[in-house]
Amino acid sequence: MGVEVTMDGNDGLILDSHGLNNPTAPYDMVKTMRASILVLGPLLARFGTATVSLPGGCAIGSRPVDQHIKGLQAMGAEVRVEHGYVHATVPRLKGARLFTDMVTVTGTENLMMAAALAEGETVIENAAREPEVVDLANCLVAMGAQISGAGSDIIRIRGVASLHGATHRIMPDRIETGTYAIAAAIAGGDIELVGAAPDTIASLNALLVKSGATVTATPRGMTVHMNGARPKASDITTAPYPGFPTDLQAQMMALMAVADGLLDEVRGLAVVGHQPMLKPGESFEYTSWTRIATPHGTMRGEFFCMTEDAQPFDAPVPEFGLTTASALH
Repeated sequence: MGVEVTMDGNDGLILDSHGLNNPTAPYDMVKTMRASILVLGPLLARFGTATVSLPGGCAIGSRPVDQHIKGLQAMGAEVRVEHGYVHATVPRLKGARLFTDMVTVTGTENLMMAAALAEGETVIENAAREPEVVDLANCLVAMGAQISGAGSDIIRIRGVASLHGATHRIMPDRIETGTYAIAAAIAGGDIELVGAAPDTIASLNALLVKSGATVTATPRGMTVHMNGARPKASDITTAPYPGFPTDLQAQMMALMAVADGLLDEVRGLAVVGHQPMLKPGESFEYTSWTRIATPHGTMRGEFFCMTEDAQPFDAPVPEFGLTTASALH
């Protein structure tokens, strides 16, 4: 697309968009990562036109982008979806009062970035409160944007004529932090997560404590101690922040598979991905969005095949009537 990207040491990137001259994100670039839809708002705000493939790469349920489109249309854009692409045009986006029908992180982020260069004030109601939204707002403010309310359900953006470069340190990855913390709990061991921000995963930490772990915030990050104990089963319900994140549901399913006790419910968006666990000594009963798991002693290794959609070979997903067509070994 024309952006020059260079490494800055071992953990930094320098992005120079002076050469950005192609407001098109083709399918081959977008298909593997759902977050690629986030180029739609910035491209439209900068160039007055954007063509972005509908995103892929999400195997944990239906996540439409209609809220993105609805918000941009409210800001004056003409948007059409043809042959798997979103085509948007506008002379200049206009500030508007936006209300999302559901809490959407990428929708909030896309509209916030678009509004940063819109004419007038934009208000996003029912905005996502995730720390990543706050982090993005901080980055945009450092670049010259005028944003207030990030972290609450109402965000106000006063559009500016242009943005400028800035230096920004991104926040620690909550899902990466949580994955390592859960892995330590599964192993019954201890871990120190240097650079973690425990206040951003309070819902996970509470669940880990309920499962028998000792979680401690430290000056360097956080520690998780299981002291060799087997984790205790605990119900899981995913929800928008500050609730338990959907992207950690699969990891918690693995933890609960070796937990002591009965897991009554796992409620949330991610209804696929745990099917391969049917063989290693576990039984699952499906009831709408609820899963009931009954552990059966010691886990054992099994061979299974996975498809491109992370489904086990030739195994149906009852809620959607899905069956696999091909397998990867």
